[in-house]
Amino acid sequence: MRPESAQSRRSSSRNRDARGRRFPFHAGLGVLAVLAIVAMTLLVPSWGRLRLPALVRGAQVFNISSLEPGRYLCALRSNREAGGSALIRQRILEFERSDLVDLVLDPVIVTGTEIEAGQRLAAVHSLHNEQRLHQVQAERDSLFAQRALLEAGGLPAEVEAAKARVAVALAEHDAARVELERARALAEEGLISDLEFDVLESQEQVCRLEIESSLAEVEVARDAARPEAISGVDAEIVALEASIAELSRLVDERVVVSPIEGIVRLGAENCEVEVHAIDTVYLAIPVPGEKRALVQPGLMVRFVGDGADHQALEGEVVAVDTETTIVNGRAMIWASAEIDNHQRSLTPGMTGVAEILTDQRSPVLLATLTSFMRGDP
Repeated sequence: MRPESAQSRRSSSRNRDARGRRFPFHAGLGVLAVLAIVAMTLLVPSWGRLRLPALVRGAQVFNISSLEPGRYLCALRSNREAGGSALIRQRILEFERSDLVDLVLDPVIVTGTEIEAGQRLAAVHSLHNEQRLHQVQAERDSLFAQRALLEAGGLPAEVEAAKARVAVALAEHDAARVELERARALAEEGLISDLEFDVLESQEQVCRLEIESSLAEVEVARDAARPEAISGVDAEIVALEASIAELSRLVDERVVVSPIEGIVRLGAENCEVEVHAIDTVYLAIPVPGEKRALVQPGLMVRFVGDGADHQALEGEVVAVDTETTIVNGRAMIWASAEIDNHQRSLTPGMTGVAEILTDQRSPVLLATLTSFMRGDP
């Protein structure tokens, strides 16, 4: 072997030094490339779109339904949940089976009517309660009249009888006075005897005395104090007032008002009347089971109602059901999306197409990043 010359050794040393100096530069480029890929993966999403049918539902719905004769259910529900609704509160109006009950809507309540919270919707009329209330009120009014007479003094029956005798005496006196005046004219002409005139004059005086006697009887009847009778009537009035208050409460409780502002719909299945709150609406969206992983709360949704005149409205997914539902033999997951509807262009029952924007990171970028992290060539 020939010995390596000094020049050759110096050249090799320079090459090794150059490679050693270039290594940090190449490593820096690699780090920058990795950071760029990470940034692109995190900041540059590939937006996928799921176009699915959707049904519009009011944010809340209040309904009155007949459970059976004499029983009505008033329920308020929220439609925010995916795949169903959540009960907020309910009340049952119940009557005796022997009672005749009728649910009567207010005249202004028709499909499409916009109503305020607290506005009267309907009243459930109970024939038994209303008849009983009228009867007790009439009994109380009669006692009030009786008490007024007792406060004037005496028993009402005696006062009324004395007044009747006064009326008879006045009528008899009027007739006697007319006869007496006619007899006086005849007596002055000598057409009747003094005896006949005296008899008629005596009859007129008797009638006058009967008037005075009857008036005295009225005064005596009124002056007879009856405090015990007044106390008895007062006790009866108090008892009747309590019955009236209870019956009035029962009748008033059967008046149903809407707890929400919204739009009325009549003729729904198993419901007498419904009120839908529509300033905010929810979309019921069936998602194919294989797409379940792509749909999460917070994703943006665009909805266009069926028909050429509907504009796209935006909202977001708020809930995704955890249970699978079989629809036409296909596994589906229900999702719920919230949309602002203050212009009220969407109404419950409307159908359309919901486009869910799904945030899918680029698979190419993810594969490249994985390769770099593993150190693959």
